[in-house]
Amino acid sequence: MQPAGLSYDPLSIMRTTNKIKKILLVDDDCMFILIHRRMLELSGITAEIQTASSGTQALELLQHSRKGNNELPDVILLDLTMPGMDGFEFLANLERLDLPNAEDMKVVIVTSSADPRDKDRLNSFKIEHYLQKPVACEVLLDSIGISA
Repeated sequence: MQPAGLSYDPLSIMRTTNKIKKILLVDDDCMFILIHRRMLELSGITAEIQTASSGTQALELLQHSRKGNNELPDVILLDLTMPGMDGFEFLANLERLDLPNAEDMKVVIVTSSADPRDKDRLNSFKIEHYLQKPVACEVLLDSIGISA
């Protein structure tokens, strides 16, 4: 039996444990990080969740992973509007990093922006999905390749 208001079975998602090795959440909104980290933890789809509060911090994490021969994230959940280095600048810098197997990394935009120009600006980048906040659990999981 499903809890009221849920259109998916959370236990079936939890049984799909560790389909994704690592997810990187990049957002300056601490509530987004808190909620979505917990959502991903409860889903059991990944062994590791990293967080970064800016594009700069996310790039530093990726460079550190590369230098330490650590696993790069399979999925990056990226906000576009952040102070300092925004999501667009992050994507441009990500391409220049020349990370091994970077083509296998999925980038999912999760933003509060409703500006169609933002979507247009993303056409030059390899983006898996564009989601507008707030994002339901099943939509988020589907966007990273896990069917709820």
